[in-house]
Amino acid sequence: MLGYEAGLEGRLDDELSYYEQALQYDPSDEYLQTEVVNSLIKLGRTEDAERRADAILKDDPDNVSALLLLASIKRNLNKTDDAIALYERVLTIDPGQESAYLHLGVLYSTVQEMEKAKDILLELLKKNPDNATGHFYLGVIYLEGKYLKKAKEHLERSIELNPDIDSAYLNLGIISEINGDKDKAEGYYKQAIEVNPHNELAREKLAQFYVRQETPDKAIEQYTKLKSLDPSNLDIHLKLAFLYLENDEYELAITEFQKVLESKPNEIVPRYYMALALEELDRYDEAIDAHKKIISLDPKYKNSFLHLGYLYSLQGQFEKAAASYEELLSFDRDEPPIFMQLGNVYIQMKDYAKAEKVLDDGISLHDDDADLHFTLAVVYEKTNRFDGMVDELKKAIEIDPKHADALNYLGYSYADKDMNLDEALSLIKRALELKPNSGYIIDSLGWVYFKMGKNKLALEKITEAIKLAGDDSILYEHLGDVYNALGKSTEALAAWQKALTVKSEDEDETLPDRVKKKIESIKNSE
Repeated sequence: MLGYEAGLEGRLDDELSYYEQALQYDPSDEYLQTEVVNSLIKLGRTEDAERRADAILKDDPDNVSALLLLASIKRNLNKTDDAIALYERVLTIDPGQESAYLHLGVLYSTVQEMEKAKDILLELLKKNPDNATGHFYLGVIYLEGKYLKKAKEHLERSIELNPDIDSAYLNLGIISEINGDKDKAEGYYKQAIEVNPHNELAREKLAQFYVRQETPDKAIEQYTKLKSLDPSNLDIHLKLAFLYLENDEYELAITEFQKVLESKPNEIVPRYYMALALEELDRYDEAIDAHKKIISLDPKYKNSFLHLGYLYSLQGQFEKAAASYEELLSFDRDEPPIFMQLGNVYIQMKDYAKAEKVLDDGISLHDDDADLHFTLAVVYEKTNRFDGMVDELKKAIEIDPKHADALNYLGYSYADKDMNLDEALSLIKRALELKPNSGYIIDSLGWVYFKMGKNKLALEKITEAIKLAGDDSILYEHLGDVYNALGKSTEALAAWQKALTVKSEDEDETLPDRVKKKIESIKNSE
């Protein structure tokens, strides 16, 4: 009695001690012998428990309680074949032992002997059709075999008999999702959690369901609850981080990524995505530090070199940007965009010779890349080689007939030189079909109309372009030119003066002097 009381109170050492003392008074008492084995199992003294159970069976080979205990020990030790043999022996001695059927069915399924597992559970249900656990395990086995209809029948029957089997609801949710019944799936997952709020797998399945349904807020709610159940689970922190990132909640994403990195500072993936979140928040210096750390861990992590180049460019640190791209090219010359980005950086630095060399190198390896030819065309334009520019733009369009920027650039360049105006109009219209909301392409359309003498159409398009693109010096210069052609000198002056106070996406160093001359010309004519 003292042993029994100690067990109820969780005093496991006392429980074993009392049973051992009781056994001294009656060493042959089967109940006491098996309770000693039970106590040893609870204390984690598996080898001692196994030895004592073997001793019981040596004296009494048909002791069902000892056979069940020893089978349980073998099962916990992953000695599956031994456990199966013991459960089979139990059922030979006592076919009424329902727990033996259940354990045997599960063990057969773990070794992928599904037919045997199914047969043993069906035998159990013949003996007792109302065994809820038997229906549950049979349903799970049918589900693993993708017999969804039979799986559903047995799982539904299991919760009819015992509404508290949370895993049955979970599996019914899986079946409903497979069958495309999303409402039922969600309902079953929720029921599993209602029955057992600590069923982490059910919460995980519900969270994944919400991810697939593209309802990240609901998925975040479930993963947040999972995090409270298991705060040390880094996988949950990582999943939450990605959901926050997808949901544009960058600060929260960073917090979760940092939690992962506290335990795994050398993990590259969370650090990389944390850097992207920092980038989105314009915390460029922190993002740069994160990418540098990644490169220290993996000196050939391409994406971090790319982002370093981009971030340095944003900050106007073009030499550092160029160094990042150059280092990347030292071990990866298979990606055309690297050559293009480096070429663009040298264009920003006005080092057109280096830009040309990099782009030529890229084209020698990737002659079929339209962007490389387009960027080289920009270099030719900057160095006043009109024919070379035209050739490269035509090459880009030949490779990619839907290259909107090349179509627009060529059309605008023709218009700017008052040549091939019909072709220029056609090229720009093709570009506009591809990018209908581009203010700069709409400005090009207005500019070609201006060159054709269609000033009202030109005014309409250039005004629309400024609304879309915002303040841009070249667009305001064009607007002034059109107003001047329409005889509206006051409006022309206002537009040109505006052109002197704003910047352009495509910097033109000659613009200020050019516009000032136009302003003087208007003033002098007055």
